[in-house]
Amino acid sequence: MNILMFANDPTIFIEGTPARRRMEQYAAMFRELHVVGVTHEQWRAPSRHGSLFLYPATGRGHIARRRALYPLGKKVCEDTVVDVITVQSSDELGIIAFFLAQKFDIPLQLQIHADILNPRYRRTSLKDRIRYYIATWLIPKAQCIRVVSERIKRSLITSKLVRLESQITVLPIFTDIAGFLIEQPEMETRQKLQEYQFKIIAVGRYMNKEKNFSML
Repeated sequence: MNILMFANDPTIFIEGTPARRRMEQYAAMFRELHVVGVTHEQWRAPSRHGSLFLYPATGRGHIARRRALYPLGKKVCEDTVVDVITVQSSDELGIIAFFLAQKFDIPLQLQIHADILNPRYRRTSLKDRIRYYIATWLIPKAQCIRVVSERIKRSLITSKLVRLESQITVLPIFTDIAGFLIEQPEMETRQKLQEYQFKIIAVGRYMNKEKNFSML
């Protein structure tokens, strides 16, 4: 199977990063995995690593880099028999993937990594409100949807935006905890925190109300 993926993590194009290693592991499962994504470095060029093909969209500024995504994906679809187009977000990246899927008659898989239908999500900013409306337009048009949690699945089912529950697959992002289990405390940090009665370790965009840090 040949997969075309639109990704929003620029570290995929940097060798040795967790995101890059994850793409290499994914590629080993398919005949070919073609990844198109944005990078902030102008000099990066398309490259091949076994069954993993990387196509960085470069340009001066956010809009220019986004505009470069469509022609890169179009060339992959013209040069390769693509079985599925998958996209890592249901925002403007998803729109690009949708139009390519329509043009070449290829099934579209939408990946949803946040509870975008949560009312708190769209109240965070104007940008997130726009992305919420984009998502509500895209979700019914996808042949299948990958979510990272049962909560997001329940949110989609409740919304009635998905016709069949069988279209939704729950697949959390793999986290390798081995490094955390063998790591030793950093003494300087420990000394700074020793006066506190309790400590909180939190990962995420703490400014987003949807993350619910008050509950934590």
